[in-house]
Amino acid sequence: MYRTFDLRSLAAFRIGLGVLIIIDLIMRATFMLEHYTDLGMLPRYAVLLKFWRTQYWSLHMINGELWFQVVLFLIMGLAAFFVLVGYRTRIFILVSWLMMISLQNRNGIILSGGDMLLRSLILFAIFLPLGAKWSIDEHHSKEKITDHTYKSWAGFSLMLQLAFVYLFVIFIRRGGPHWWDGTALHYAFSIDQMTTSLGLLLKGQHELLRVATYVTMVIEISGPILIFIPWANHKIRAFVIPVMLGLHIGIPFFLNIGLFPWISCVSWFFLIPGFFWDHPKIRVQTDNFGRFLTETQLWTTLQKLPASRLSVFPSKRLEWVAVISIIYIFAWNMRSTKAPFFNLPKALDPIGRSFRLEQRWNLFAPYPIKNDGWFVMRGVLKSEKEVNLWFPEQPVSFEKPKDVSGMYTGHRQQKYMMNLWTKNFKSYRLYFGKYICRKWNRFENHKDKLQTFELFYMKERTLPVGESEPVKTKVWGHACFKKDTTS
Repeated sequence: MYRTFDLRSLAAFRIGLGVLIIIDLIMRATFMLEHYTDLGMLPRYAVLLKFWRTQYWSLHMINGELWFQVVLFLIMGLAAFFVLVGYRTRIFILVSWLMMISLQNRNGIILSGGDMLLRSLILFAIFLPLGAKWSIDEHHSKEKITDHTYKSWAGFSLMLQLAFVYLFVIFIRRGGPHWWDGTALHYAFSIDQMTTSLGLLLKGQHELLRVATYVTMVIEISGPILIFIPWANHKIRAFVIPVMLGLHIGIPFFLNIGLFPWISCVSWFFLIPGFFWDHPKIRVQTDNFGRFLTETQLWTTLQKLPASRLSVFPSKRLEWVAVISIIYIFAWNMRSTKAPFFNLPKALDPIGRSFRLEQRWNLFAPYPIKNDGWFVMRGVLKSEKEVNLWFPEQPVSFEKPKDVSGMYTGHRQQKYMMNLWTKNFKSYRLYFGKYICRKWNRFENHKDKLQTFELFYMKERTLPVGESEPVKTKVWGHACFKKDTTS
């Protein structure tokens, strides 16, 4: 019962994946030059010189010009669109997975847990009949599908992957006291760089946040376990899924952590029980939408595309690839717990690196970071005039902005800067400095050229009550016209 799925739920999961990939691409495209070209913050020679792993591969590393990246983005977007409408679904899910690996390998400093989860969901989607319903493949298929239920070990593997996200992060959190004493959300909401205005209002409500911390823990522990109970499994799913969706939908109101909450929501779609779709009101709505969709010119055109000769159902051999994959992923996750048993041998690491099966679920684990702050970029022009490079229309100021998270134009920029000031990513700072000079002097073509600039981080430490006085820390200093001897 626990490995029985509804084909309509799998179709909803497919549509969700297609939408997520397209949205992710659109968000990345706003920083395409900065993050994926040789004129940006991380040119290819720097990646190969300092940051490349021998097992990695990336089509995005072939050419560092903007036009080439645009072409790859368009190819990936087209593949995601075909996943969304269910045309040659398995092939284009495979293409989407490979392109996602390529894209993520190009620039690792801007990645987060959401990227890891999306990559994993696309992988297991390859082994499921996502095109069996609500798709062009269904229209083309000669297979008559009369039963919506489908038993699958690949689906069970995806259930395990979903459970790993929560259970391994809980296990890692055992090493930090704040989830267990109820103060974790106080510290999380004190991370000004990602906290929304509503989150900032709540961070002083200690008792409310204490209760919310414990409720979050209970949901994250119980939800992934309950879905494996074999008795009345569909009824249990009907209870668990709304709770999990409510948890994730609530996160963006308080924390800006990119697409992770929405990816997490879509990750539960494949478990929606069949009786949800059989409910009269839901059936009427889906039938009406289906009729509307099939009457559009786009859908009519798509139906004329050449049909796939593949079955909409994967072979049993393909399902066992999913089972082997989840065993490998479990072993890799066990490594992150530092458990003395079932650790993955180092000799098998190249497999995980090549197919990006490696995982570590450490969202706010073992506890939320306590060092937070904001950036100040002070530049000196050729005329010796001082300029605020972060907000050029404003004078240089080290005062705390009213909305620290509003300093960033997107999650990728936020992730990049939050990583940049840490010691683990200090090797990236040189290339950031070069980009800032190039942006001012070349792209924006200011007459008064930028000579030097300094990047400061105003570091605050979150205390049990309030925050410490900010400490000005110089992260990087750069001379734009100094000869570079590192490249």
